[in-house]
Amino acid sequence: MRFVQFVGGHGSPVAGKPVFVNADAVGIVFEGAGSKDGRPITAIHCGGFPVLVAGSIQETLAALRRPTT
Repeated sequence: MRFVQFVGGHGSPVAGKPVFVNADAVGIVFEGAGSKDGRPITAIHCGGFPVLVAGSIQETLAALRRPTT
């Protein structure tokens, strides 16, 4: 398993806190409308559960593809 750390997006129960996602279990990724302060939010469908993370879809996909050492 490859875990990637994100920050919980606005509207999430873990907003502003670390969120660890198993990159190998991510299915659908789509960008939301954005938070109240204008920053983008991306939704990840991971292991049957939706996860809201702070950042654009490009940032999220780059982080998911990044190899871990």
